[in-house]
Amino acid sequence: MTISIPNGNLSCLIQRKNNKYRAIFITKLTKQGKTQNSSWKAAPHSELDSERPAFLRPPGWVGCIHQIKFYTFCKFCDNSYLCRVKKLSTIISPISTELAQFEAFFGKTLHADTEPMERIMRYVGDTRGKRLRPILVLLSAKLLGEVNEQTLRAAAFVELVHSATLLHDDVVDDDDERRGRSSVKAQFGNLSAVLAGDFLLAKAMLLLSAPGDHAILQEMLRTAAAMSEGELMQGTRSLSPSKGRGEEVETYKGRPFDKLRDLNYLDIITRKTAMLMRSCCAAGALSVEATPEQVQQMADFGINFGILFQLRDDLLDGENLEQAQALLHVYYEKTMQALEGFPPSEITEALRDLTVFCAEREG
Repeated sequence: MTISIPNGNLSCLIQRKNNKYRAIFITKLTKQGKTQNSSWKAAPHSELDSERPAFLRPPGWVGCIHQIKFYTFCKFCDNSYLCRVKKLSTIISPISTELAQFEAFFGKTLHADTEPMERIMRYVGDTRGKRLRPILVLLSAKLLGEVNEQTLRAAAFVELVHSATLLHDDVVDDDDERRGRSSVKAQFGNLSAVLAGDFLLAKAMLLLSAPGDHAILQEMLRTAAAMSEGELMQGTRSLSPSKGRGEEVETYKGRPFDKLRDLNYLDIITRKTAMLMRSCCAAGALSVEATPEQVQQMADFGINFGILFQLRDDLLDGENLEQAQALLHVYYEKTMQALEGFPPSEITEALRDLTVFCAEREG
């Protein structure tokens, strides 16, 4: 039996009857988490974990793994060969109560006083995603203390800002679909989508307007500015004549855009995606009065998690493939390492599982 691994993919995905598994620790195929050669002979299954799925245990041999060009998962697991990738619902079960509180609170923040805006807000509320950013706020808070009203306000803030950016993005990108249904832009028009995005941003500001929320608000506003800069860096393109050929090429400040993308790729995705996830983790820590060192630890986790998230997004979208493939394993390691300073707990394990989910998600 042969297990094939796409070049640059972070992990070994084996699908059979809709079951998905990931390679975590390959005793005979890797050393200290790094591959040593492009291919290895298989080890007898008796020398590996006996609890891996039966279909991966043919008599005597497991098979070969070829052309691995990434670090394998090994550092944070119990030397098992394969384990099932956890569903998001399982990963967030330790904060199920707090997440229900968030949903109730968030629903109230979408209320509008006028029927036209209320109608759009109902549509926004029904078009929900994974709630990944509020989840980061809640997990960060619960890792270091107890979720409280300020935590819920911070979680609602990030989801409002995220939702607002999606409404604006759909107008800029002329997208008619969002999360499997018509976008607000397609359903209500460009003007309504822009104004609804502005409404969500205003609602977000009101949530953190109390004096006690000042530190969290500062963190979030710095991030909002960085997100705008990142989007502009990514999207600003102009057409100018190419020297000597009489044809037009995409440029940014006079430079070919593909070269600029290579140079500034990490900077762009950090600003437009990772900074918000950094702020989610920092805000969760701030809401439970964590120490400055703990806030910084959570921020470090969040920024690396956010970069990892966008790298996986680009791979799924078929964009920036060369850069994303080269960096995915690096930021997986960085994200996991950022959790090393925290003691073992149910929440620490949830953050690790969430990192794996982020790296291997298919949508």
